Amino acid sequence: MQRLLENKVVVVTGAGRGIGRGIAMLAAAHGARVVVNDLGGAEDGSGQDAGPAASVVDEIRAAGGEAVANGASVADWDAAHGIVASAIDNFGQANYAAAKLGIVGLSKSMALDMGRFRVRSNCIAPFAWSRLIGTIPTRTEEEQARVAKIQQMTPDKIAPLAIALCSDAAAEVTGQIFGVRNNEIFLFNQNRPIRYAHQGEGWTAEQVLDRALPAFAADFTPLERSGDVFRWDPM
Repeated sequence: MQRLLENKVVVVTGAGRGIGRGIAMLAAAHGARVVVNDLGGAEDGSGQDAGPAASVVDEIRAAGGEAVANGASVADWDAAHGIVASAIDNFGQANYAAAKLGIVGLSKSMALDMGRFRVRSNCIAPFAWSRLIGTIPTRTEEEQARVAKIQQMTPDKIAPLAIALCSDAAAEVTGQIFGVRNNEIFLFNQNRPIRYAHQGEGWTAEQVLDRALPAFAADFTPLERSGDVFRWDPM
């Protein structure tokens, strides 16, 4: 196997389990020195356990790789704990989805601002079963079927794309959003203007309601979940 990350240092957050663990393991196999970061908290952000990160480090070292454990938190949950708990208790993944979309914006800004220093930044939207995905409500048959499909997708499927993007061979790839769903890799589009409305004398709120929004309505993005877009089973 070609060692794509030889002499590189890779920090993988949330690497004690699931997708993060898979990326950390493969990064080490490709020659990277890996910082395995995991607070070891519960699904709601509470608690701390050094065990998961240490276990991954032990696995990497046993396979001949280099790794160190790091248990620092990547976020301060104190101020937002009540909101997060409410989100988990009531509409499933709102807090999780909001955080991930924030990462998309941060990644794009990093790609633009840090490109002159040869910094690359890409996002991966992973479709895989993990503890946090396990908090999705399964109160109806439709929800149960949706979760059953996700459970077929293992976290290790995400790692190859992550390693490829970290390698020097992907030096020209930056500012992109990719997806991995089992054995499928996707390139996602990004925000672009798709319709235009102009009024020389400016707009009033009433005119926006009467003219602009109706003109745009046919091109509004529908409110969809991943299952509405990906209608075929994971391959």
